[in-house]
Amino acid sequence: MKRCQPILLAAILSIVFIAATGFMSQVFMDNALGKLSFLFHLYPFGVGFNGGSMMDIVIYYFELWLTLIVFFMGLIYLFKIIFNKQTAK
Repeated sequence: MKRCQPILLAAILSIVFIAATGFMSQVFMDNALGKLSFLFHLYPFGVGFNGGSMMDIVIYYFELWLTLIVFFMGLIYLFKIIFNKQTAK
């Protein structure tokens, strides 16, 4: 379980990021943060608006989720390196 902890944490952070950007793109649409958040959901919005299939949207969010997992795993690794409590000998 110790080895799966960074992957699990990255997966949870990815889901929270996708949900938070979806929320911010609806609530804060008038400012720059809302417009930036909307960019993560622009492709599904366009597919849905043009009457595309739901599978395209599911595949997009799955690929976004996997990409964000890799990104957050890198950030977790950097935080472990930077904030390592061991002293150099």
